Amino acid sequence: MLKGLTVRRTKRLLVLLLALAATLSLGTAATAGGRGELDQPRERLTERRTQEFLHALEREDVAALTAMVTADVTLTHPITFSGNQEPDGAYVGRAQVAGYFQQVADTMGRIEFTGERISVMAGGETSIVEAKGDFLTADGRPYRNVYLFRLDWERGRIADVAEYGNPITYCQTFPVAPVCG
Repeated sequence: MLKGLTVRRTKRLLVLLLALAATLSLGTAATAGGRGELDQPRERLTERRTQEFLHALEREDVAALTAMVTADVTLTHPITFSGNQEPDGAYVGRAQVAGYFQQVADTMGRIEFTGERISVMAGGETSIVEAKGDFLTADGRPYRNVYLFRLDWERGRIADVAEYGNPITYCQTFPVAPVCG
């Protein structure tokens, strides 16, 4: 148990998040023709920008990631290690978020997402990514977490990122991290 976060509770939360992602992908990008395709230019553009975000993460390209965000961007991890509803960490502003991206790049030797599913809300202002991570740490250990990203877009840039991942998987790989103690 991680400070009130049981394996059972974490699994239930992840199932809920995956169900939410599935629901969003079914109902958000429907078009007048009912084909469920992204027919609107803004939605297609948001989907492409979301793919660019994932590719920049995989390349560990902090400069490209930083260029994709607004000056007042926020990045949070809503699933906490403590079980509280308030995020354990929040990064506010381009400099702090760039610092987080750099920390990820320094911690990982390889970042690769598999099974990506991108859903774009009608109007293209929000995108949801469901993916599995097939990462290697900087010292060569495998790190395979599951991810759900919610990206809120303003004028073509990311204004808010909510990154959901399994904290148990994180602490199994990085047991000495301060949030795991």
